[in-house]
Amino acid sequence: PFVIGDEARPRVLRWETTAERDFVLAEHDGYHSLREPITHRRAILFDKRAKFWLVEDALTGAGTHTFRFRFHAAPRVIARARPDAIVELRDPETNARLLIVPLDAREVPAIEPRSASSDYGSQHETHSACWAIRARAPLLAAWALVPLAGDEDENTSTRLIEELRETRKREAA
Repeated sequence: PFVIGDEARPRVLRWETTAERDFVLAEHDGYHSLREPITHRRAILFDKRAKFWLVEDALTGAGTHTFRFRFHAAPRVIARARPDAIVELRDPETNARLLIVPLDAREVPAIEPRSASSDYGSQHETHSACWAIRARAPLLAAWALVPLAGDEDENTSTRLIEELRETRKREAA
């Protein structure tokens, strides 16, 4: 009923795993058909000790584009954009949360209705958080994904988020 083409050729460039962290670096060329082509490279670091993920997107090429960065929520997960531009995904059954923290963007993202399918022919309502950034390539953008247990106080993650944002500012300078 549908054809999956080879519009984007993904490549894993590096993969490392240790007791302290996991790291993967990959890219795809799915935007090479644009008038001003873009290559999307993503690095994901999982810090096993501090218990967070760092996601960094590098979009290389030329021209001005509207770059959209989406994070999709599972069905039944509640998505909320906070005034500090952090998105909170919350499981209503366990109260577990995932904070999606933009380290570069300060815009409050849109929470958009979406649908997901876990099986052929099934469809479930869900949401995604979308940061739309109009910028010239190349562009670097990063997010921290910080999980919190249902009864966990957010103060520890607040300190981590402040440290990550400060580190990002120093690296950009």
